Amino acid sequence: FDVCSALDPLEGFEKVKNELPDLVILDVLMPRMTGYDLVQEIKKASKDIAKTIPIIVISGRKSMKDFFNRWDIHSFHLKPFDSEQLMVSVRDALKLPLSEALFPEGAPAEASPAVTAAESAPPAKPAAAAPPAAKISSDAPPPKPGSKGKVLIVGIEDFIVDKLKGFFDKAGFQTDTTTEEEYAIRQAAAWKPDFIFCQFWEDPLTLDTRSIYKRLKNDGATKSIVFTAFCTATVAVEAMKLLEHGQVLPYSKSDELLKKIEAHLKSHGR
Repeated sequence: FDVCSALDPLEGFEKVKNELPDLVILDVLMPRMTGYDLVQEIKKASKDIAKTIPIIVISGRKSMKDFFNRWDIHSFHLKPFDSEQLMVSVRDALKLPLSEALFPEGAPAEASPAVTAAESAPPAKPAAAAPPAAKISSDAPPPKPGSKGKVLIVGIEDFIVDKLKGFFDKAGFQTDTTTEEEYAIRQAAAWKPDFIFCQFWEDPLTLDTRSIYKRLKNDGATKSIVFTAFCTATVAVEAMKLLEHGQVLPYSKSDELLKKIEAHLKSHGR
């Protein structure tokens, strides 16, 4: 196969328009733009392109399958996926004979052939299972001498979560991260962070930020924790509407978000 790759969906979108690949393979959770947004942009740019270029979606989240079935994608593969099954989908999408070998003769199994694609950033690491409630406090980061406070980061995009964690670590905060609502609620009660920064996501089946916010504010043990949502500028209006009086930090680039967080911390004396 003749391979075209991209580091993120914005770059991938330009390559789809300019190089008109025969097939696009994309992840869902990626830096700067999601796979959802990339498909939307492709459709906006050209209905012909959207109809003629098959799209294969891969994701570490099973719930995304039904979400993407609304579109005319060719197939969906849950990570970690079987490389042979992926190649079957590739050949079917490209109308190649399935009787052909899945891999070049003599090639090692791990050397899976690449396909024409707008490739995503490296696959998101699997979410860690939430520890039992009784162990949360002991599993939390130990106290640090001279720490500026404790921060719990809730988010599903590894890129932005890691960026925030690095920022808070460097600034002298203790940090903990999670992708799960139940862990966030239990950890808030047990670890008692000073701040919670939670990513707002349009699909509540993936991450229900509104539910987390309301549960924390309705619990006497956690209602005083400073809760702040962050989201891309494109969904800021929806986030502010759903979170009512909650603090929302919209951003276009990650560096912009870090500057807003820095100002937010200063407003709280940190």
